[in-house]
Amino acid sequence: MKKVMSLQQAISLRDELDEFIKITEDYEVKEIKQWIVFQYVKHYSIPKVIKEARDKNCLNEAGELLERKDIIAVLQSSPMDDLHKIAKKMYNKKINIRR
Repeated sequence: MKKVMSLQQAISLRDELDEFIKITEDYEVKEIKQWIVFQYVKHYSIPKVIKEARDKNCLNEAGELLERKDIIAVLQSSPMDDLHKIAKKMYNKKINIRR
């Protein structure tokens, strides 16, 4: 166990994780912005999203290969759904840790 906690805290954490897993597993990707959100939540890494995009020849809305700036723009934009809210929180937490 990584963290010492009470039973109630553990139950609460489990519920949060179950909800996160359900939202992620049930997510339907219909457009490139959703694909970026899903890949970021999956990898928690912009370089890994870029690599995945290049491997799959994913293009941005201008028809060019996805770049870091495209991914950051999606992550910083107004959330379009629950998974996007999660991805935005993950990204903001990661960049705040680095500051």
